[in-house]
Amino acid sequence: MGYNLTWNDKSLTIKLHGIVDTETQKGVLEIYKDPKVDKLDSILWDGRSVDKLSVSKNDVVLCSAYAIGQSFTKPNVKVAILVPPKIDFKPLTTFTEKVNSLSSWEAKLFHKVRDANDWMDRRLPVNT
Repeated sequence: MGYNLTWNDKSLTIKLHGIVDTETQKGVLEIYKDPKVDKLDSILWDGRSVDKLSVSKNDVVLCSAYAIGQSFTKPNVKVAILVPPKIDFKPLTTFTEKVNSLSSWEAKLFHKVRDANDWMDRRLPVNT
């Protein structure tokens, strides 16, 4: 369980690893309290090093609510969620559906770094 944050000028990469559970999510949600979020154009949730996604639908709904709330002060952010094919990512579709329908943010799931980069129009090294 864990994560690392990489803040750039207008983007944030949240690199997740190990088992992602409710406690991991609570820690990551603290980013929404950081004033730097108001300057972001894109957020990448990089889950390529995740071994298991162990979050409930309520956890995902809570995460959606944070993003939707943030969209009122910083509209038009792209959120890419990069998941390896081995992970059951179906719970994450709740996040993308809620964010896309209830905010000005766009959220999308990806299996390939290049696809996420192209969609967000930014560059994350393919081998990181």
